[in-house]
Amino acid sequence: MARISLLLPNLAGGGAERVSIDLAHEFVRLGHAVEFVLLRAEGELLEEARAAFPVVALGARRMRHALLPLVRYLRESRPDALLAAMWPLTSVAVAAEGLARTGCPVLVSEHNTLSVQYGKAGWPQQALLRASLRLTYPFAHARIAVSAGVARDVSALAGMS
Repeated sequence: MARISLLLPNLAGGGAERVSIDLAHEFVRLGHAVEFVLLRAEGELLEEARAAFPVVALGARRMRHALLPLVRYLRESRPDALLAAMWPLTSVAVAAEGLARTGCPVLVSEHNTLSVQYGKAGWPQQALLRASLRLTYPFAHARIAVSAGVARDVSALAGMS
């Protein structure tokens, strides 16, 4: 039995959050222990998750404050795997494990075509997206995409194509 931590910003009612809850139920059905790790304990799916799984709130109000609390969580909880969804939290997860050095495999998943999602953002945001993917995604244990198009997009942005 593995201890799997699912990392999300919160449990707002989006697709990645719904998929994560469905995955958590399937992991439990397969005999694994699951814990949700959230930057903030909020969102319309929070009570549904709390009814079935432990939920840990890192207390990070902003993404830039998530790194050190996540490092502490990894060192203290030592999950067998960390499944992180939604950039930039995916990059933060890989960096946190690099600092924590616990040996926890980090799997990153993308549910959107990032070049489209951030296509109208300014050049600083686009540069941060590309740089963070190039610096972190090669160190992820696995990269998961919901479609071949999302996979091609992430690979191109990360310079891994």
